[in-house]
Amino acid sequence: MTSDTTRKQDFLLALKRCAAPGSEQAAALLELIQAPPACFAIEHVLRNLHPILVLMSTPLLASDIDDAFADALTLWLELATWICAEDNAQRVVADLASDGIDHQARRPLHGHLDEWPGYCALYYAHPNPELIPRHRHLAAQLLICQAELRSIDDRDDLNYRSALSSAWRVLRLSADPSTKKSFSARQALLHALPVAPITAAEYLASVGSLDLPYENAVHRQSICVALRYAAQRTGARRRTSRSERTLVRQIEVPPKRWAPNAVDELAFSKSESRSYTVDKKRAATLEQEGAAVDELQAGYTLVQPADPWPADLPIDRSPLAQVRRARGIQHGMAMRNQHLPGRWSGVTVFELAMLHNAIFKITDTPDRAQKHTYSNTTSNLELAALVVCVYWTGQPIDEVLRFKFEPPQASVSLAPGQRCYCSRSGLWLIGALVPEYRAALPLRSQHHLTNRTNVLATPVAPILQSLLCQLCANRSSGKIFQKSAEAYMAASTAFLAEINKKFGTRMTLHRLSRDLQQRIFDESRDWVYASLITGSPHPAAEVPLYYAAPRLRDLYNLSALTTNHLTASIFQELNQEVSGNLQLMPRSGIALFGHQLSPGDRTGCRTLPLETAVKRMISEQQRLHSAAARRPGQRSYLTQLHNSLTVYTAIMIAFCSGYRAVRDPVSRLSDVDFTTGFTVISDKDSVDNFHTRLVWLPDLALRQLQAYQRHRELLCQRLRLINSDLAASIQSDAIPFLFLLTADGRMLNVRPLELQKRLEDVFPVPVNSGRAYLRDRLHDLHVDGETLRWFMGHWDIGQHPFSPRSSLSPQDLKKQLNGKLDAIMSTDGWTVLRGLAHHG
Repeated sequence: MTSDTTRKQDFLLALKRCAAPGSEQAAALLELIQAPPACFAIEHVLRNLHPILVLMSTPLLASDIDDAFADALTLWLELATWICAEDNAQRVVADLASDGIDHQARRPLHGHLDEWPGYCALYYAHPNPELIPRHRHLAAQLLICQAELRSIDDRDDLNYRSALSSAWRVLRLSADPSTKKSFSARQALLHALPVAPITAAEYLASVGSLDLPYENAVHRQSICVALRYAAQRTGARRRTSRSERTLVRQIEVPPKRWAPNAVDELAFSKSESRSYTVDKKRAATLEQEGAAVDELQAGYTLVQPADPWPADLPIDRSPLAQVRRARGIQHGMAMRNQHLPGRWSGVTVFELAMLHNAIFKITDTPDRAQKHTYSNTTSNLELAALVVCVYWTGQPIDEVLRFKFEPPQASVSLAPGQRCYCSRSGLWLIGALVPEYRAALPLRSQHHLTNRTNVLATPVAPILQSLLCQLCANRSSGKIFQKSAEAYMAASTAFLAEINKKFGTRMTLHRLSRDLQQRIFDESRDWVYASLITGSPHPAAEVPLYYAAPRLRDLYNLSALTTNHLTASIFQELNQEVSGNLQLMPRSGIALFGHQLSPGDRTGCRTLPLETAVKRMISEQQRLHSAAARRPGQRSYLTQLHNSLTVYTAIMIAFCSGYRAVRDPVSRLSDVDFTTGFTVISDKDSVDNFHTRLVWLPDLALRQLQAYQRHRELLCQRLRLINSDLAASIQSDAIPFLFLLTADGRMLNVRPLELQKRLEDVFPVPVNSGRAYLRDRLHDLHVDGETLRWFMGHWDIGQHPFSPRSSLSPQDLKKQLNGKLDAIMSTDGWTVLRGLAHHG
C-alpha cells in the first residue's frame, strides 16, 4: 500500500504501465486541474473533465490559448477519452492505495473543499441535462483562466489562486444538490450564463452585463473578477489565425521607488493611519467586487507610523499609498451607504406639479371624469385616484389595489402596513409595523411597560380626499380599486407616457411610490417615522424600530405637516392658491369605531418602560443601597453594599448612554474622558474593540463613576485580609471596572442576566429596555432623528458619524444632548451614591 503523498506519482506510473495515450502529458494535466497529492476520486474528475476538454478544443475557446497549451490539450483529450473508455479507469487505479472517498456520502469531499477548490469543483457534474452545457462552458473558461494565471505564477512567483477560489466555489455549489439552499440560489445565475462557445472576452462581457438579484449578482461578480484578473495580468492578445498568434505584452517599466523624505503628505496622513475602515466580513464582499489584496489589507489593518519603512519600496506599496487606498475604500463605502438609489428614484416638484395639473384637467367636470380617455375599462376618475393614491401613500400599485373602504361604524383589524380609508373622518387607518420579536414577554412585565396600539391614523391629502369621495360615493365597503392590475397598469402607463412626452419628465409608478417616504424623512430626519406613516419598512428603520415607540399625535402631525408643505410647493409651481391645509390632531384625540385614539398612545416598540416604573426602580435601588450602608457590622455588609452600588451604577450608565445589555459595561475607566464627558463604549463588538463608538455622558453620570472609583479603592483596602488576589487585581485594573461580589468574596462579572435577576422583583422588564426609554424620552424633548441614530449607534458601515469624511463634530452631539439628558435624569430621580466613599 502506498501513502497519500505518493498516490499522484503512482497514478502517473500506472498510466505509463497501461500504455495510456498522452500519458507523457498526464503530469501537466494534473497540474492544470490542481490535483492534490492524494489524487482522490481522480477517475471521477477525469470523466467529468473529458467533455470540458472537448469544449476547450472548439475554435472560439481555442483562440484564447497559446500553441504550447493547444498541443498539450490535444494529448490531454486523448488521455481523457481513453480513461472514459470501458474499464480503463479501473485498471489504472486498481493497484493504488484507497483514497478514502465514499461517493455515496452526502458530502464526499468534506475537508478538501477549501484547500483544492478547482479540483473539487470538477468532481461535480450538473444533474440537470438542460444546464449541463452552461456548467461545462463555465468550467472551460475557468480552466483556461487558470492556465493563464499559472504561467504568471511560474514566471513572477505570484499567487493567483485566491482570484479563482470564489469562482470555483460558485461552479461547485451550482452543481451540488446536497447543499440545497446554495444549489437553488445559483440556478438562476447558471440559467443566465452563455451556452454557446465564445471567447473569454465575449464571455466576460456577457456575464458582466447580466442583471441579476443581489444574491446572484455577488456570485456573478466572483466569476468576473477571476476572468478580469487573468486578462489584466497577462496582457492583451491579438490573433489572426490559429497558426499566426502574436502575444502583445505590456512594456515592462522599472517600478518607481518611494523616498520617505520626498513626500510631505504622509505627515498629515499619520493622523488618519490608525482609523479602522472595514471589517473582515465587508472586506470579503469587497474582494468579490474586485478590490486588490493590498487595498483590503490597508482597509482593515493598521499602518503604524513608528515602524521602520525601507527607503527602496515600490511607490505603489509605500505607506502613503496604503493610506490613500484606505481613504478611497472609506469614501466609496460612505457613498454607497448614502441611499443614493432611493433618492434618485424620487420625483421633482416640477414633475409633481405637471402630474397634478394633468389630473385636474381629466377630472375637472363630472362628464370628463367618467370618460375612458386612456383605457376602455378604466375611467379618468378611477385612473386619477389610483395614480394620486400611489404617490400620496408611498405604496406600490400592488399594495394600493389592496386598499379597503370601510363604513364608519365597522370595527377594523389591519395587518402591519395594511390600509383602509374612512370617509367620514377623512383618515387613513394603517396597521402599525412591529418588530419581529422572538420571545414573548412575561405577563407581569405588562404593568411596567407602555401600552401600544396596532392601528394608527394619518390624514388624507386634500387632493386625494376629493377623488376618493367621488369614487366611493355609492359604495358601502370593499376594495377601493376593483379592476385587475393589468387594466390599471395599462391606463396609468399611457397616462404617464403622455405627460413625460409633453413635459420631458421621467415619471413612472415605481418612482412615484418611492418619493413620499423620502420627503417625510427630510421633514423628521427619522426613518422610523417615515416607515410607520407610509407602512413601508425602510432598511435603515429595521433595527431602530425595536427601540422606537412614537406617539400617535407625532405621527399624525408629521404626516399633516409634510402634506401641507408639499401641497404648497406643488400649487406654488402651478401659480395657484392652496385651497386648504390639513389640521393637526386635536388634543382630545380621534374617535374611530367607538374607540378613542388618544394623542399620547404609542406604537412600535413593545419594551418601552413607563416613566413611573423607571422612577420606582431607581427609588428602590437607592433604598437598598441606603439599607446596606446602615448595617456595617453584619458579615455580608461589604458584599451587599458593593453589589447594590454596582447594580445602581450599571443601570444609570445604561439609562443615560444607550449602552446595550452586554457583559462588563464600562470595562475600563480609561475609556472615559472626564474633561469633555465623552466615553468610548463597546456594546456591539468583538474582543478586538473594532466597532467601538463615542457617546457623551452627562455630569451626574461622570460624578457617579468617580464615586464608584473611590469606592473601589476603599474596597481594595478591606479585601486584602479576605481575598488578597482580588485586591491585587482591583489595584492593578486587571478586572473590569464594574464587578459584583459573591458571598465568599470572589469576583462576579456584570452580566445582563445577573442584572435582570437582581431587578426582577421591582422592574421585571428586559434589561435592554433602557435604550428604548432613552430614545423615546429624547425624541419627546425634540431631539431630531439623525442625532438619535448617532447616539444609539444605528448606522451602517461607512456611515460613522465621526469618521474623517464626516462633517459632524462630537461637540455638535454634545450641544444637542446637553441639558436634555440632565433634565431626564433629574426628573427620574437619579442621584450620586458613594458606597464606602460616603464615609471615606
